[in-house]
Amino acid sequence: MEILRFMLAWAQQCRPPFDERLVREKCARAFKGVQSREMIELPLTDTGNAERMVLLSGDRFRWVLGGAAGGMFLAWDGRRWKPGSLETVKAIALDAARSLGLAAARLSGERDPARKKSVFTHAVRGESAKGIRDAVENVKILPDVQVERSRLDARPDLLNVENGISCGVRYLRFRHGTTG
Repeated sequence: MEILRFMLAWAQQCRPPFDERLVREKCARAFKGVQSREMIELPLTDTGNAERMVLLSGDRFRWVLGGAAGGMFLAWDGRRWKPGSLETVKAIALDAARSLGLAAARLSGERDPARKKSVFTHAVRGESAKGIRDAVENVKILPDVQVERSRLDARPDLLNVENGISCGVRYLRFRHGTTG
């Protein structure tokens, strides 16, 4: 984990210092993508990029179906599902494209050098504004990130507070927040 040590040292030199938890999380997600054969095997399409987003970070965002605006993204901030999170989801799309590029660079013993080149070329295209926009648009159709609006706030007797604890107002019980 030489890279993690380097990144943690870099984070401490930032002003203000970059959150150590976020550095560890980003490194873990990057290496998950690099080590996953599935990253390479998914189609080299915009929908394949959306599937890579789910593979790497599907536990961090949701697409809320319906409503007057047609839907919205929510992102898990460690305590709650935060609405209006399009920029967070775009960053996830960028991370997925970069992870694909790293995975392509690590392809060794590939019988078809043209395949390695096409994966890398697709990864670079995925980092463009259009590539990010298209992946974000296509991720909305994937069932793993969709949630019905009616499932939100399905427990009106629970009050989520900023520290991540849910307070059961009916019986005054506390519990830690979860992404589920």
